[in-house]
Amino acid sequence: MNTPESSFRLVRTTELFRDIEAAPRYTGPSLTWRQIVKLEPKLGALHREAQEVRDTGGRHFCANKVWYDDFKPRLKLLVGWCRADDVLSLKASESYATAYAKIYNALPDCRNCACF
Repeated sequence: MNTPESSFRLVRTTELFRDIEAAPRYTGPSLTWRQIVKLEPKLGALHREAQEVRDTGGRHFCANKVWYDDFKPRLKLLVGWCRADDVLSLKASESYATAYAKIYNALPDCRNCACF
């Protein structure tokens, strides 16, 4: 019988990461923001979009909500482990961290939200 429960199986953590550990890794120098944008111009556009976000007033503004709802899902497709192609320098964790910080820091600060 095919029930929802029968389609799941327990997986050891080591099984989940076996493919990640076996994947080719970028071993070159860390890229600068400019180098990253040269390889993936959509990141530059995402940064400009973040710079245009405004705290519109009201009772509060939460940069984290804007980040996690709108920007981070798109960022993950462009840089880091979830990037679909094999440009290893853009799949590197260091490139992801550089892009994450650059774009997130372009957002206005949180104001009167539950983050603080």
